[in-house]
Amino acid sequence: MPALATELVAKGVVALAATGDVASARAAQLASNTVPVVFTIGGDPIRHGLIETMNRPGRHVTGILFSQNVLAAKRVELLGEIAPTVSRIALLMNPTNPNVKIEEADAEAGAKKLGLGIRRPSPRPSMR
Repeated sequence: MPALATELVAKGVVALAATGDVASARAAQLASNTVPVVFTIGGDPIRHGLIETMNRPGRHVTGILFSQNVLAAKRVELLGEIAPTVSRIALLMNPTNPNVKIEEADAEAGAKKLGLGIRRPSPRPSMR
């Protein structure tokens, strides 16, 4: 993505829309200091260094935040409601997602609140 964003800036685009979460937003942000970037992400754009504050993003980057982190605990809560006899859950998450640790912590907090154990599957070797 960084190479693509840099190529688009070199071709003279007037703005970049980064809709592939944090990785695409960061690639677009770093491709230029002047080309406006509009992102959609599920993580915290301040924590990921994309903006300065929610009210005044600053620089040339702004966007829409889908607060997925808060949803991780809610998903676990809903799982507990639809399967009240469950005693533990497995978290299946993309380990390369820059937001994975935050989402994992939120899911664990939701599970702990319900008294559920967490199981993390072992990473599988690549199937190349």
